[in-house]
Amino acid sequence: MNGVTASDKSPTAASEAPSPSWMAEWQPVVERVGSLLDEPDLRFGPDPVELGAIRRWLEPLEFDCALHRHPEVARAHGWPDVIAPYTAVWAFLMPPVWQPGDPPTYGDAARNTQPAQSSIADDVIPGAPPTSAVFGTGISMEFVRPLVVGERVAVGPRRLVACVPKQTRVGRGAFVTFDREFFADGVERIGWAQAQIYLYNPYGGDVGNQADGTPSGEQRREGPDGPRPLADVSGSGEQLAGATYPLPVHRLIVAAGATRDFSAIHHNDEVARERGAPAMYANAGLLLGMWERVLRDYIGPAGRILAIRDFRMVRFSPVGSVARVEGRVVDRMERDGLDVAVVELRTLVGDTVTVGPGRAEVTLG
Repeated sequence: MNGVTASDKSPTAASEAPSPSWMAEWQPVVERVGSLLDEPDLRFGPDPVELGAIRRWLEPLEFDCALHRHPEVARAHGWPDVIAPYTAVWAFLMPPVWQPGDPPTYGDAARNTQPAQSSIADDVIPGAPPTSAVFGTGISMEFVRPLVVGERVAVGPRRLVACVPKQTRVGRGAFVTFDREFFADGVERIGWAQAQIYLYNPYGGDVGNQADGTPSGEQRREGPDGPRPLADVSGSGEQLAGATYPLPVHRLIVAAGATRDFSAIHHNDEVARERGAPAMYANAGLLLGMWERVLRDYIGPAGRILAIRDFRMVRFSPVGSVARVEGRVVDRMERDGLDVAVVELRTLVGDTVTVGPGRAEVTLG
């Protein structure tokens, strides 16, 4: 996935009412809500999980957990071998950029030439009108367990949950939401995800970092002077250590390779501005990994992550900025004999919330 939710009309088109004709072009997709977007067969990731790929995924996050490096530590905590981070499942699903039998990937040597086929398999929506840009806007995930080294992940077909045509600050298109299940080696169900993407035709040019909101009309929880402290939002509770990530170009490029999200908006300023962003910006895999690292630092190797919900990218996290992840325990409960904590998380750039707030469920001990 890519990263940020867009909303509100473009300053250059604020006086134009949305055209019923362009919105009507999305009606075939709207009418498919509740149905499958893909054939019912499972789609497998190109490669089994292996230690090198896990290491590369951890590097841009500076994510230090022995479960992801040492078999003996993983086994001591009940796993058969080294486990991949929970949210790294997306990286192992990304299709190859090229494989034998494919035509040449690049048609010419122009600086911003894009590959002949997208590296993001989920940006094809049957029945959708032509669009020239896409990014991910949000995700919720539930986990049975993480992938283990040697396993190959597979996903079931996407089920269309919603299609909401909307004119935003960056362009005109539709928010499309779908869900799907994950399987280890095509046999054991290990998780579920609901994802939202925005498919659109951009106005062109940077319209600033004002891409907040969701088509469902949810409101970000902020005070009159900016984002409230988590304690003011959700009540008292244990504060997590958090994490801070400067975002130079180098980190974004390392993250693109690690997550296999090679969308140009995450490593090319010119393309990002053409599509409405102020500059290249952090992809969803990197941002989601930031949340997982903060959770793992809190629960330690004995804990497990059960769910991450309402991971909504409401602003761009652009190159040259510093992203800061904050978390706070907002509830504790016993469930099936497990000590479960509910953690509220958010990412900020300066004093501006860029991701969340969302909630995770984790086990302790």
